[in-house]
Amino acid sequence: MWNIRAMLIAVFAFGFAALAVSFFGFSTGSYGAISPNFSGAYTLTKAEGYQLAEGHVYTMSVVETDSSIQVTRGGTQQMSTSYPLKGHSKCATMIAAFLPGAAVFGKGHPLMQFPGASSIQPIGTCGAKWKGERLTLQSDASVPINGSDVPVTLTEQWQLSQDSHTLRIQYDLTITSLSPPTRSFVVYYERN
Repeated sequence: MWNIRAMLIAVFAFGFAALAVSFFGFSTGSYGAISPNFSGAYTLTKAEGYQLAEGHVYTMSVVETDSSIQVTRGGTQQMSTSYPLKGHSKCATMIAAFLPGAAVFGKGHPLMQFPGASSIQPIGTCGAKWKGERLTLQSDASVPINGSDVPVTLTEQWQLSQDSHTLRIQYDLTITSLSPPTRSFVVYYERN
């Protein structure tokens, strides 16, 4: 039979263990999973499904806070975009970099050739969200194609290597008027 002292010790021990699990589980986001920190300076080293312009050095710097991801990308132009971690906000999108004639990545993305593309208004909406250890950045804008504004979405899936030295980014560009509507490629950056 349990005595009062043993029962009190068991209740306090159980309560303390439950409190410790809930504190450490919720403070890291989801029961022990800690999101990586992408802050730092990077240099592009490799691309799959995308031909980089020769002689260019592509750089990127990232500042991560509790409320947003600030990304400054370089190349022949520099562009800075802030991605809020809650909701979306108006921003200068990277979508223009992937259309024909774009200067950010040299000659434009070879998979994105389509007739009737005129100028693009790079202002759209941007947002970010965590999916486990992956960070997803999304940009939305309208592109004038053949006299009509066509919605375009650029999704970036970021993932750091185990040693946090290599950043893999998968880009998915969706233009609903094209067939197939989504084109993808992957780039690798090394942390400086």
